[in-house]
Amino acid sequence: YDSDKDGKVDRSRVYCDAIKNIQGILPLNGEVFVTGEGEEGSGLYRLSDADRNGTLEKITKLVSFSGSAGEHGAHGIVLGPDGMLYVVIGNHQALEGEIATSSTYRNFYEGDLVQPRMEDPGGHARGVKAPGGVIVRTDLNGEKLEVVAGGIRNAYDIAFNDDGSLFVHDSDMESDI
Repeated sequence: YDSDKDGKVDRSRVYCDAIKNIQGILPLNGEVFVTGEGEEGSGLYRLSDADRNGTLEKITKLVSFSGSAGEHGAHGIVLGPDGMLYVVIGNHQALEGEIATSSTYRNFYEGDLVQPRMEDPGGHARGVKAPGGVIVRTDLNGEKLEVVAGGIRNAYDIAFNDDGSLFVHDSDMESDI
């Protein structure tokens, strides 16, 4: 806060210290959705302050992720035009839980690769298999999980245009530039 209006922050407060390594934040309808690591592990969490007094009353894990969080873990959260939450997950984490049969990207395939498999000689993402990073769609309670896109390396955020089309820009290997 800048209580004396001099352009410098002179007071602050902690909103939530129960979730660490937060990469995505979406305030929505008086609640805040975050991707990060809490007491129940890595996942998508809903932070609730029902009485709006600035103190959280409830922290709910909606969706679980496995693998290593952080740089190539779960990132941005966006509210889609269909009222669903869209979360982008990097190629070092994976969605846990049953994927709905309505998923548009459900039956991914590692492919017929030339043998022996040639991993990145620099060691990055060694052993990461299909689908790699994904975009997940879920309802506000985390009850329906759909994978809508995959084969991503490490996108950080996603966006929708006015027509409802989903856009993502994936990161390349910085050494490839």
